[in-house]
Formats: sequence, structure tokens, C-alpha cells
Amino acid sequence: MPSLFDSAFAGRFKDISAEVRVAAISEAVALITSKPSLAERMREHLLERVLDTSDAVRGALVKAVCDGALTELGGFAPLLAEVAKRMGDKKAAVRRAAREGLCSVWKKHTAGGTESQEPEVREKLEVIPQHLLQC
Repeated sequence: MPSLFDSAFAGRFKDISAEVRVAAISEAVALITSKPSLAERMREHLLERVLDTSDAVRGALVKAVCDGALTELGGFAPLLAEVAKRMGDKKAAVRRAAREGLCSVWKKHTAGGTESQEPEVREKLEVIPQHLLQC
């Protein structure tokens, strides 16, 4: 018997309506921060939306993941590499959102300089300057 999560909520990530997919993304980000037990499943669904056909969905995903990483880096660190790839998106709005969001994440988490940070934080953030230089 499928769970309520699998039958109702998870299907919203593949809904025909872009607005529904955007709403599912924002709820998934909230679940990653509030329910760590669901974080891995939510990240899987978010990774599927990185290459969504709608630029509105891709842009909302980039903004949501970057906003989430500002408050809790650990839950969103696995998504940063895929978000960084959106700096090469075909739509300028998505490229700009990825660039600005990742720069904000970098700035917040490296405010005291990268030398003063724990190695785990540096490892999670190292993808950001790499992709910024490639743009």
C-alpha cells in the first residue's frame, strides 16, 4: 500500500501545471529544514526539477534551494552543484537567480574568510566558485 506521501505529495512534482510544481518545490524546501527524516526523498524530487521544461519552475527551484542553504547549509549542500549548473541555463532570469543566490550563500557562509571555516563547510561550498569561474 503506497503511503500518502508517495501517492499524493510526490506526484505534485510532476504535475502538468507549473504553478503546482513551484508550490511543491517550496513545500519540499520547508520539509527539508523541518523534517530531516524526509530530506533525502525531498532532495531526489528537487533534483528532478532542476531540468524542468518550465523556466519558472527552474527559477523557483534555484531561489528556494539558495534561500534554504542560507539558513541550513547541510540539508541543501547536495543540491548546490546542480543549482550551480543553472548558471548556464538558456534563460537569463534563471542564470541570474542562480548566480545571485549562490553568491549570497557563499558570502554568508564565508563571511569570516574560508581559512576560519571547518573543512566540511569548505567542501560543501567549493562547487560555487568553480562554477562561477566557468560562466
